[in-house]
Amino acid sequence: MGAVHSDTHGELQCQKHLFSLPPGVIYLNCASRSPMLRSVEEIGHQAVSLKKHPWRISDNGIPDKVRAQFAELIGVKAAEVALTPSTSYAISQVAHNILKLGRIEAGDVVIILQNQMSSNVYAWQRLCRESSAKLVAIRGDDSGWDEALERCIRQESSAGQRVAVCAVPHFLWTDGSGPVDFARLRKVLDELSPTKRSCLVVDATQSLGVVPIAVKSAGIDWLACSVHKWLFGPYGMSLVYAAEEWSSNPMTEPIVQDEHNRLGADGDICLPFEMSPVGYSEDFQDGAKKFDAGGRLNPILLPMVSRALQQVLDWTPERISSRLTQLTFLDQRWWQSDTNLGKTEDIVGFLWEYSYKAGI
Repeated sequence: MGAVHSDTHGELQCQKHLFSLPPGVIYLNCASRSPMLRSVEEIGHQAVSLKKHPWRISDNGIPDKVRAQFAELIGVKAAEVALTPSTSYAISQVAHNILKLGRIEAGDVVIILQNQMSSNVYAWQRLCRESSAKLVAIRGDDSGWDEALERCIRQESSAGQRVAVCAVPHFLWTDGSGPVDFARLRKVLDELSPTKRSCLVVDATQSLGVVPIAVKSAGIDWLACSVHKWLFGPYGMSLVYAAEEWSSNPMTEPIVQDEHNRLGADGDICLPFEMSPVGYSEDFQDGAKKFDAGGRLNPILLPMVSRALQQVLDWTPERISSRLTQLTFLDQRWWQSDTNLGKTEDIVGFLWEYSYKAGI
């Protein structure tokens, strides 16, 4: 699916012509990885060729364009968007700052879902070891994730334990179950921890781009999304929302010490070495830019990501979702399953006895 349509408001039609899929191939696994758009591939070739003439490589405004495009997609400010190489990197950075700010203490609880993607688990395992907190994985049942999450939070609160972090996906990658109602989750967290705000962290990789998400109204603190699925980008980048509370706090920091996210080091500008005090200025860029990964922002990936994001914005998640609803109903005529756990139009999930598989 994908398209640059002259009509960007009507019903979305077949977009196969925008991809390089062979005749006769119907691809049904964007929930794992999406095929590359022809336009994104073309821009990628152009970007790679720049290295033949390295003097042509420059800051062309693409990083800020990507921030603005992602911000438009999730309804936030461009200044609240950071650029990182992976969701695991982004989540590790979140965990680092939660610990640094003392937002978790011994005996506190971190809640995740059973079978959650490892990118949104490893950092919490380490954080709980370092802080003597408890990691709790909620089992799925017929009541759904929202009921299970609220029940767990209330049980922990009744036992005198505070939920410091709730780190969950929008939809579970193994079976498509969801969506998690973040607004409801935030309401429960605030009710039971009114004096010390619990941190709500979201990995939206599985569905962002095809399912709208209300980041601000849901009170999400951090959100990360790898671009290789429903954002139709290449591998190697995760776009991150960091609420202003975190980016404006002078105590928060990136996990890599680097020049490019420092104040004044815009584009190709190099900061001057100072003799008193010895070294470089340590002031960070304003906003979420302080959480950008170290090193020069990738001049090959960024133009590809920008083109892919623009295509998703042209389609709109609402139109993609509407189109997939129609296709999902057609799917039901093709196969049956004893257990269909997917509760959204973009994912049809099936469980096999010793393995988990998911596709759109």
